[in-house]
Amino acid sequence: MQLGSFKDAAVAKSEWAKLQKKYPQSLSSLGSRVERTDLGFKGIWHRLYAGPQSKDKATDTCKKLIAAGAGGCLVRKL
Repeated sequence: MQLGSFKDAAVAKSEWAKLQKKYPQSLSSLGSRVERTDLGFKGIWHRLYAGPQSKDKATDTCKKLIAAGAGGCLVRKL
């Protein structure tokens, strides 16, 4: 799942810690990673991913996070 995209890798890592504390039932058992992505004229961004999970489980987790007010969540196959 993609949980956000940030201009700074440190901010992405910090956001993961915040999300884990705020939504422990959904995220405490998952790992995370930050992926650097060059979007050309938009610059370099750092995407925050959580997982691994099956597609169905990730979809369910995203729905719960969005309903709880966590903001954006995208199910992505990596």
